[in-house]
Amino acid sequence: MCRRVVVSAREIEVTWTADESRPDPKGTILRCLDQGDLQEATRLLTIFLRHHPDDFQALYNLGLLVSDAGEPGRAEELLRRALQVKPNDVNALVALGVALSRQDHLDDAVTVLRQAASAAPDIVLAGAR
Repeated sequence: MCRRVVVSAREIEVTWTADESRPDPKGTILRCLDQGDLQEATRLLTIFLRHHPDDFQALYNLGLLVSDAGEPGRAEELLRRALQVKPNDVNALVALGVALSRQDHLDDAVTVLRQAASAAPDIVLAGAR
């Protein structure tokens, strides 16, 4: 992709081309996740979010990783941010419910899991009434 910038009557021409040799960061992160390199995926997602703080997929995936790594408080924060981007995402709601239950916030967990169930009535939550 080339671009040209013109400034006033005097012309300053700036052109640039996408650097195809640099890997796509999301592709690299997905490869790490697929290969089970969870430490590297966590590291890359953390860096990616510094530059893209509202990226739903990055917030959601990092939330899952840190929840499974024993950091449910950090997971809760990330998943709540993800839900600000996509408010009724069923997967993020379920993941938030799990993170809350891992912190023994059981009433909040049940509330969030019920919200997930109403957002997708075709899913089955064990023990939900």
